[in-house]
Amino acid sequence: MAVAEVVSGADPIDDPQEVIVLLLWHLGDVLNITAFIPQLAAKHGRPITVATTVPCAPLVRHHPDVGRVRIIDRAFPSEFPRALWYELQAFSEQMFPNNAFL
Repeated sequence: MAVAEVVSGADPIDDPQEVIVLLLWHLGDVLNITAFIPQLAAKHGRPITVATTVPCAPLVRHHPDVGRVRIIDRAFPSEFPRALWYELQAFSEQMFPNNAFL
């Protein structure tokens, strides 16, 4: 079984086609979303990168469709100011106009 590479969330994204799933909050949320990772990997034809916090990383590190785990070293969501959520929403709508939601 392959084990995903673990890197810092601050490391640059070297592949513009990298598919990143952002899973930051509760362990249960991360565990639930793992059922959808195989479909994402199949749709994009490549392993998925999961960006998550240290406590959640072990839940996805050994997933066969996860190629990389990016560790986000922040407490979430309380350290995200409201303005940043609005910026993320605007970015999502710009990049994915038919599928935007946060």
